[in-house]
Amino acid sequence: MKKISVPSYLMLFFLLFFVNKIFSNPVPSATALSIMGPTTITMPGYYTLSKDIQGTLTIAASKVQLDLKGHSISSGFNNIEIFNEKDITIQNGTIENAINDGIFIDTCTNLTIKDINFLEVLMVLLCKIVLALLLIIVLL
Repeated sequence: MKKISVPSYLMLFFLLFFVNKIFSNPVPSATALSIMGPTTITMPGYYTLSKDIQGTLTIAASKVQLDLKGHSISSGFNNIEIFNEKDITIQNGTIENAINDGIFIDTCTNLTIKDINFLEVLMVLLCKIVLALLLIIVLL
């Protein structure tokens, strides 16, 4: 029977250690894709806002992480729209001055919204009231 020396054990240990490290995480960590204006997200991934934007951001893909990075999305009809998607996370920012809904969600599963501030300026609220009153007058 052949004996294995101590340096051979150490070499085997380090070889197994590094092989485990290499193959335990074969996919590199997600790279953030920067959003600089109103757009439609059509691919899964990790997205960040690089500045405040005005308009609508549509999520048309599953497995999307949207990090506002402290920025805001404002003045869209719906500031964020999600239709029939799953595994969506929206976090770390402000949704403000939406004409209709801050975040419009239609049949979305596994949705996480965290650390989001919802703000509505008085002018947008007044516009909604005036439109409602005009509708009532027209219907009478």
